[in-house]
Amino acid sequence: IWEETIILLPDTVHYVFLSATIPNARQFAEWIAHLHHQSCHVVYTDFRPTPLQHYIYPAGGDGLHLVLDEQNNFREDNFNLAMNVLQNPSGENSSSSGKGGDQSCIKVIRTIMERNLAPVILFSFSRKECEIYALQISNLKLDFNSAEEKALVEEVFNNAIDVLSDDDKKLPQVQQILPLLKRGVGIHHSGLLPLIKETIEILFGEGLIKALFATETFAMGLNMPARTVVFTSVRKFDGTNFRFLTSGEYIQMSGRAGRRGIDERGIVILRVDERVSPAVGKEMICGKPDPLNSAFHLTYNMVLNLLRVEEVNPEYMLEH
Repeated sequence: IWEETIILLPDTVHYVFLSATIPNARQFAEWIAHLHHQSCHVVYTDFRPTPLQHYIYPAGGDGLHLVLDEQNNFREDNFNLAMNVLQNPSGENSSSSGKGGDQSCIKVIRTIMERNLAPVILFSFSRKECEIYALQISNLKLDFNSAEEKALVEEVFNNAIDVLSDDDKKLPQVQQILPLLKRGVGIHHSGLLPLIKETIEILFGEGLIKALFATETFAMGLNMPARTVVFTSVRKFDGTNFRFLTSGEYIQMSGRAGRRGIDERGIVILRVDERVSPAVGKEMICGKPDPLNSAFHLTYNMVLNLLRVEEVNPEYMLEH
């Protein structure tokens, strides 16, 4: 849809494109220049105001391993040490032992809170996982908010749901979310009511949510940085199969770590299990962003729209 929109815009329109994750920006700029007969300059910088530190937390381990520092130096020795922990997973911390993976995630959260690395976004790749992890924190009686913060959360939440009907206020997701929010724990995924999602975004932006469990859509479009980003898993279901994250997906989500003007550095924690080979882990952390590829498909509707636009020759557009 975006390609069609750009194609149909008149040549008099000027553009500003912003992205932190397009490696083939020059190719895209050449397409724009050719399409609309105007120059398109690529202004590039690799400077990041808040540098990132990337850590691995191996399932079955008991600590964080720095594998990529602020200068993008890969720590091969630390990486190998972390991956060696995965060779013989055993005991309750093993990700293959039922609740082991969940306990490992709780350990990561405890470590973050002990080291004062909140607020944290914990990316999970299913709505169910987000809810399970959040409820585990509640069941363990973990509490990250002061009494004053709890009162503020309740006030903001009650004011927000005032616009809902009485029936909507009785929905399970509305009634069950407030106790979590008061503890400083939030959930963000597409299954929530838009009003609830917006309220959670406001609370997170105000620092009243210390741990937010979110699906990857939270990394797209919203300007909601945190001090720390955690990947609860390195595998996701893409509609067909379960697969490992691409380096582009990792870069997009890890970019949420580090608040400009607030944090000296952002912290990224990748929780891995024995299914992750050293080659896959290294490529994920050190790989390049995914290139921007065309998803344009010519349709009859597109041709008809071209005929409606003045000074646009459909045959010329089809050739280019």
